[in-house]
Amino acid sequence: MAAARRSNNFDFLRLFAAASVVITHSIANLDGTSFLWLDGDQQAFFYDGVPMFFILSGYLVYRSAQQNYDAGRPKRAYLRNRALRVLPAIAVYFAIVVIVELLFYGVPAVSALKWPSSLWRGIHFPNGSLWTIPVEISFYLAVPVFLWFERRAGTVRLLQGLLVLACIGAIFPLADENGLSNSITYHVRYSFTSWMTFFLLGIAWLRYEHRIRLNATGAAAALAVYLALRSFDVLGVHERFGLVASELVGAIPLAYLVFYIGYRGPSFLAGFTRRIGDLSYATYIWHVFVIDVLVQTGAAAAWPKAVEPVAVLGITLAIALVSWWTIEGPSLRLKRWTSRTVPLPQDVTAAESSQPAPAAG
Repeated sequence: MAAARRSNNFDFLRLFAAASVVITHSIANLDGTSFLWLDGDQQAFFYDGVPMFFILSGYLVYRSAQQNYDAGRPKRAYLRNRALRVLPAIAVYFAIVVIVELLFYGVPAVSALKWPSSLWRGIHFPNGSLWTIPVEISFYLAVPVFLWFERRAGTVRLLQGLLVLACIGAIFPLADENGLSNSITYHVRYSFTSWMTFFLLGIAWLRYEHRIRLNATGAAAALAVYLALRSFDVLGVHERFGLVASELVGAIPLAYLVFYIGYRGPSFLAGFTRRIGDLSYATYIWHVFVIDVLVQTGAAAAWPKAVEPVAVLGITLAIALVSWWTIEGPSLRLKRWTSRTVPLPQDVTAAESSQPAPAAG
C-alpha cells in the first residue's frame, strides 16, 4: 500500500556515517593516501560513523518493536522484519567473498567457511569491519526483552538498568586492552553490551524527545562540544582514558546533532536518499572488500593518493546501488508491515520498508 513520504533525514545520516567509515578505512589501509585534512596518522572527526549507526538503531529499532507490540503483532513479525533487512544482503556478500577468496587467493574451502572468522574477523582481509553485524543483531534480539521489562517496570527503571549494563559492558574492552582477553570478553565485545551506551542514548531520546528542544543554538553548542572532545582525542585522551572518556562522552552532543539534522536539517537531504535508495547498509558491508581488491590487484597504486579514498567511496556506492535495487529493495517488499516508509524499486513515490542494520567501523 502507498504511504506518505518520510519527513526526516535519517537515511542520509546513515549514508553519511557509512561514507565516514569508508574514508577512515581507506586512509588506514591504503599506504600514503589522504583525504582533505586527513592522513594515516590524523583521522579525527571521521571516527563516529559507527556510534551514529548505533544511536539511530537504538531510536529506530526500539520504536519499531514498540509499534509492533502496540499493534498486537507477535514478536516474530518484528524479528522477520529485522531479518529481511539484514540477512539477504549479507548472505549475497558472504557468498561472493567466499568465491573470490577461493578463486583468487587460493583459500581452502574449510578456511573460507570457518565460523566466526569468515563473517567479521576476515578470511584474508575483506570482512574486518563486519564485527558490527553481530553487535547489531544481538541488539535486535535483546530489544523485545527490554520492551517487556519496560512495560512492567517503567521507562526510568529500564534506562537505569541499561545504564548499569553499559557500565559493565565498558569494562570488557578495557580488560581486552590490558591482556585479559578470553572467550567471555571476546564475545561480549562483539555483542551489543559493550556498545550499550550508544543504543541507550537512542532509546532515551525516543522516550524523552518531547521534552528536548531541537534548535540551531543547541546544535551549535553540541557541535562545539563535540569538536572540542575530538580535539582532545587528537592530544591522546582516548589512549589515556579509553572509550568512556572520549567516545561515550562525545556521543551525547553527537546524539543531539544527529536528531537535530534528522528532523530539522534541509529537506533536500531526505530527497537525495529517497531518489537513490537506502545505500548505507550495503556501503558499509562492501567497502573493505573493495579496498582489499584494489590493494591485492595493485589497481589503487595507479591513482594519485588523494584520489584513492574518493575512488573507493565511488565504487562502493555503485555496488551499494546495485545491491539496493536487486537485493535489499525486493527483500523489503516481502515485509507485511512497516514502521516507516521508503521508496523501493519500481515505486519511487513511496513503499514500505524498515531500518537497516548499521552497522560499524
